[in-house]
Amino acid sequence: MSHGPPCRGKLQPGLRFFLIAFLVFLLSLAGVFLLNQFGKKVPALHPSSTSQNLVFSQIDCSIPSGLTKEGFLEEVQYLGKLPAEMDLSLQEKRDILKNAFSLHPWVEKVSSISAPREGRALVQLVFRKPAMRIRLLGDSRLDTLRVVDSAGVMLPASAPKEGLPEFFRLLDNSLIIPGKPIEQADVVVSARLASLLQNEKWISFPPIVGLDNKQLFFQSPDGAKRIIWGSEPGKEIGPEPQVANKLERLKLLMKNIDPGKEFRLDLSKS
Repeated sequence: MSHGPPCRGKLQPGLRFFLIAFLVFLLSLAGVFLLNQFGKKVPALHPSSTSQNLVFSQIDCSIPSGLTKEGFLEEVQYLGKLPAEMDLSLQEKRDILKNAFSLHPWVEKVSSISAPREGRALVQLVFRKPAMRIRLLGDSRLDTLRVVDSAGVMLPASAPKEGLPEFFRLLDNSLIIPGKPIEQADVVVSARLASLLQNEKWISFPPIVGLDNKQLFFQSPDGAKRIIWGSEPGKEIGPEPQVANKLERLKLLMKNIDPGKEFRLDLSKS
């Protein structure tokens, strides 16, 4: 019994396997291509690992006295007129953020801003330190107690006031802007002396600080004890004693004098 010729409609088993494998390969390539194109059109489903978008409330930083983190960041955002999110991949945007923090009255310096990681960024700040109380005379004719730092910059009303030296005269409230230096020379140099004195806990009275005849002085609130300091600390003239020498002489006096006794001392002279 003879067999006819092979049927041309059927493929050999080896060739059939090769064609199926090749077809699967082509379909896989097509699937990868389509997924990639779809991901480009829908970023939410294809997040970029280089995205630097930052939600403003997720900034990590230290907080000044009297404020919460939320309140502090809201004030910075308001002062800088910033959006709720920022792309910090650009130096220009980091500079804008730095300027916004610098506008806050508590901020003396923005040390650095790190690139965001996992939706957070670290901003390192240096805050102003309260140095001297001042009394402001406003329209109500009632004086208001406020605080400046060692450069004479007005701090927010929430700044702690307890135990600080106080400026000897009233200031006009209309001339004061929080975060800006008080542009009166006697205030600035007095604040520098006050910053120095507040660290000397052995002074037996809360100092009242001021400038008289181009000489810095401080005294007890009742005026019974008065010390002529002289030049601005660190800017002594000619034979005038240096800061360390003045403090040593003053400390010796405070240890040996009757606290209830009146006295006058000129530290500007040897």
